[in-house]
Amino acid sequence: MPKKRKIRFKASDWKTDFDGTLGRWLARYLKRKLDELWVQYPPRGAAKDAAEAGGCRVCGRIVPRAELDVEHIKPKGRVPKTVDGWSDYLLNYFCNPTNLQGICKDPCHKEKTARDRKNSK
Repeated sequence: MPKKRKIRFKASDWKTDFDGTLGRWLARYLKRKLDELWVQYPPRGAAKDAAEAGGCRVCGRIVPRAELDVEHIKPKGRVPKTVDGWSDYLLNYFCNPTNLQGICKDPCHKEKTARDRKNSK
């Protein structure tokens, strides 16, 4: 029988402070689980299919499906640090299909992500 690994967490990993701040570990865990759900989100697949047929929505290149990413036209924002911020983040993450577009990973998605992050500061 394989040995069971003990996973140790600090109390600060799980706690929600009185000001509504999430523990770092808990926020990372929730983000990872959301990313797993995002891969299976049906509008994401439809946007990727449309881009595969019509090409990148930014540069117009026809690229293989493996080189396409689905991207939010209106950025979803950063992972919230407070409990109150998660409802808006979820609504932006799993948004209306009209806010999704299929674009090539390199260079279009990298450039748009960098531009969005710069504008959000």
